[in-house]
Amino acid sequence: MYELYYSSGTACLAPHIVLETLQLPYRLVETDILKGMHRTKDYLALNPAGRVPALRLPDGGIMTEAAAICLCLADLHPQSKLSPAPDHPDRPEFLRWMLYLATSIQEAYKRYFYPERYVHDPALKASVNAQAIIDLKDRWALVDSHLSKNGPYFVGGEPTILDIFMTMLVTWHQPVDALLSASPAIRRCHERVLALSAVKTCLEGQGEISPASS
Repeated sequence: MYELYYSSGTACLAPHIVLETLQLPYRLVETDILKGMHRTKDYLALNPAGRVPALRLPDGGIMTEAAAICLCLADLHPQSKLSPAPDHPDRPEFLRWMLYLATSIQEAYKRYFYPERYVHDPALKASVNAQAIIDLKDRWALVDSHLSKNGPYFVGGEPTILDIFMTMLVTWHQPVDALLSASPAIRRCHERVLALSAVKTCLEGQGEISPASS
């Protein structure tokens, strides 16, 4: 049994979708960041960084970082084809985009939602937020260009955790339609992922977007 320490509206969504897609036995352990549950002594013993998600593996080990959890689950269950095998020719491109989504786009959303974390002077928050908006436009443009040339999915003819992770990030955009209207290839991929039964199931419980501790 896997245990996903979960808070709605955060990067917990992507690992949740992967668990559901793989039809693995799992349970969600509420770790509501709005209630400070990620700062409790018990949770910090699992993840000293005080962030969600965290995943308890069947052997008792703990995984953290949403992208790493998705990669681990996909690689542990290669029959799902949610990630190219290590020796597959698509693997380098797959890893490139996985890291890009996690370190470039996800990072920019944190600056957009929480600019106060990046400056000492409150008067500079608006500048941080404005730069995040510019960065998101530029960084999403690279994704749209790739998908327009190689899509509908990032690699191969079937969705992988890349497409799942991207869809999670798309749901964070304010407003979502602004991104999708300007990015036809992203829209095409996003809509296909939204049609997957596992994604529908997990989105039903998705609350207000709050990527604060993800």
